[in-house]
Amino acid sequence: MDIPPADLPQLSNGRPDTPYERFRMRRAFREGQLKKQTAQEQLAGRMRARLDVVQEYLEDDAVWFAKLEKAPLRDIAIMEGVWIDKLQLVEGKATAVISHQHQEKLDEMLPRLLEAIKQRGLTIGVSERRMEITT
Repeated sequence: MDIPPADLPQLSNGRPDTPYERFRMRRAFREGQLKKQTAQEQLAGRMRARLDVVQEYLEDDAVWFAKLEKAPLRDIAIMEGVWIDKLQLVEGKATAVISHQHQEKLDEMLPRLLEAIKQRGLTIGVSERRMEITT
């Protein structure tokens, strides 16, 4: 007994819930992810190129010290903070500390998250730096 098209459940995009429509949604999602990744790679490439130019300019110690002498203390402090933060990232160290209140909220939310994952029939795999949720 076939279900009439009007009675078919709807997907989030308003289309009927059929295997073909699910395939189309997955394909569109993957294409969107690929475009996003390509755009991010292009942006990262442009940023690296600009950083290389700045690095070449500041490699000359005379230029560097002349700029530092003219810079306000506030700007030097901001620059120092940014560099320290980026150095922590490059070295794989923490750039933020979770406070006690945040830890309590995480302790409340994690059981709820796990329950929601189970209700949806998903499984979760966790390693030291990665968490994967699969169907």
